[in-house]
Amino acid sequence: PDETYQATLVAQTHACDTAKLNLLPWEWRNHVRSYAHILPFYTYFKYISECSGSIFDELAPRAMQSTLTATAGDVAVALYAYRHAKRVYERDEARARAVAQTTFVCHLTCWFIAYCGQRTYSSAAEASFTTLGVLLFDGLRARVA
Repeated sequence: PDETYQATLVAQTHACDTAKLNLLPWEWRNHVRSYAHILPFYTYFKYISECSGSIFDELAPRAMQSTLTATAGDVAVALYAYRHAKRVYERDEARARAVAQTTFVCHLTCWFIAYCGQRTYSSAAEASFTTLGVLLFDGLRARVA
């Protein structure tokens, strides 16, 4: 699948110095993509698994991506929904809590998060970091105003 060619194959090829360079898509051969997304996977292959080729080499990148989605994505959505609902419904705490909980449930039952959140697509990581960035920016903006 495409997620293999976007992240794990690239990280494994560079970390293990394998001869799979001809399998890399044109974006990687021509240095169009950023290496920031594959850096955690590269670190895993280079220093933790030492290119052993075990079953964990397939499972570990997905576990790392799932952890990122769960921490940066899901927690940020819950906090942002609560902060924003509190600001909108500043006089009605119960309603703000209900809106935040509903938003969080909708996020957790979203098909994109369920299907792609644990996959090693760069867009899944970008979605998590964007959500976290919006949360932090909104908090900073509230302090300045």
